[in-house]
Amino acid sequence: MNIWLRLTIIISSAVAIWLAYDTFPLVMRTLAKPRDVAWFDFLTALALGVLGPALAIVAIILAAAGRRLATIIWGLALVVYFAPLATFAIAIAIYGF
Repeated sequence: MNIWLRLTIIISSAVAIWLAYDTFPLVMRTLAKPRDVAWFDFLTALALGVLGPALAIVAIILAAAGRRLATIIWGLALVVYFAPLATFAIAIAIYGF
């Protein structure tokens, strides 16, 4: 695998993990009481607080090992991080404020 692609995967995954660490208290409060929040908030917290960082860690490990699977995992992590934003934008476009 290209060294620049490896560095891009490692740096962007590290940033994703850092952003997850920044929102960790909010995510844990949301996941602690799933019945008190809306389903969208729960799924967003699950994706951004659990699934996204896990995929980012796996992408870092695979990129360091030079595996091509790292690119696919990195792409999945990006989808997990940007899917709630895209869903919110589509909901605003359909329903308005």
